[in-house]
Amino acid sequence: TSDEAIRAAITEAMARLPWADAPFVLVDVKDGAVTLHGFCSSAEVRQGLVALAGNTRGVKAVHDSIVERRAAGLA
Repeated sequence: TSDEAIRAAITEAMARLPWADAPFVLVDVKDGAVTLHGFCSSAEVRQGLVALAGNTRGVKAVHDSIVERRAAGLA
């Protein structure tokens, strides 16, 4: 599975999930390793996004660089 196919699968899945804060989370993939970065609304959303990425075919690792908006003072 190519990096672009992994990225597309994750972003498409996020777009279908109303809780996923998709417009605020960016997905980078290099050699099957996914990095999620941006902002989300809660720890539960963050955990869900990490799980979603980790369960995507071809993903070898997930690096979580998401900041919760509350923690960043943005909520």
